[in-house]
Amino acid sequence: GIRIDLMAYLFGDILAVSRTDLAIIWGGATLVVGLIGWRWSGLLTSTLNEDLAYASGIDPKREKLILTLALAITVAVAIKVVGVLLIAAMLIIPAAAARPLSRTPEGMALTAAGLGAASAVVGLRAAYLFDTPAGPSIGSFDEWKKWAFPASWKDVNPPVLPMLDPDGDGNDNYNEFIAGTDPLDMFSNLKVTRLSRQGGNQVRIEWPSAGGRQYRLERSVNPEAGYSLVQDDIEATAPSNSFLDNLPPNQAVFYRVAAKE
Repeated sequence: GIRIDLMAYLFGDILAVSRTDLAIIWGGATLVVGLIGWRWSGLLTSTLNEDLAYASGIDPKREKLILTLALAITVAVAIKVVGVLLIAAMLIIPAAAARPLSRTPEGMALTAAGLGAASAVVGLRAAYLFDTPAGPSIGSFDEWKKWAFPASWKDVNPPVLPMLDPDGDGNDNYNEFIAGTDPLDMFSNLKVTRLSRQGGNQVRIEWPSAGGRQYRLERSVNPEAGYSLVQDDIEATAPSNSFLDNLPPNQAVFYRVAAKE
């Protein structure tokens, strides 16, 4: 008999997407963008006011049909990626988040598309880091907020965006999420906090760390000339890490540390 993976249809399985599926998805996306671009003015006028649409010589019923067709194509190509249950989230949440950030309908459409793409990228990265299902991770901004922000920020509205920098420390939310630092505290940064000479030619380098992360330590005699690798894949020993490095006597060096994605 025929076996159907019901969970894949409900929650999607982006990791099982084939080249044929990608071709169908790109074809569907191109068709939807073409439809929206072709009928943008009519769709916008019909959405704002049906009487205004009739006065402008536009048939609102036809525009609704085109919009329904575009939604149907979107749902059909997205089932494989995020599943039936999460398609509504991907359709509604980016648009709702883009509304307070936009001044024009065109700007709202572009912002919503950007947020949807960012949600997919962050969701995939989070799924890889935390071993969670890729579909639900992509479809839920709430998961992003839960992983990256304190409990008091779980109900933030509009959803917190990965590319913003609310604490103004020069690191956006996504990079702070990767580093395990607090995105709401400008003093919570991933950086070398202490250097101390040990016996012989050894130097101890210390920095704050977060569980489940790996770090890369680099050094340089002249930062403008670039850094060289000291040690890679350093496992976190939260709340802080330290590393012993061997240096020639009386040599001044600069160190930097980065979290691995």
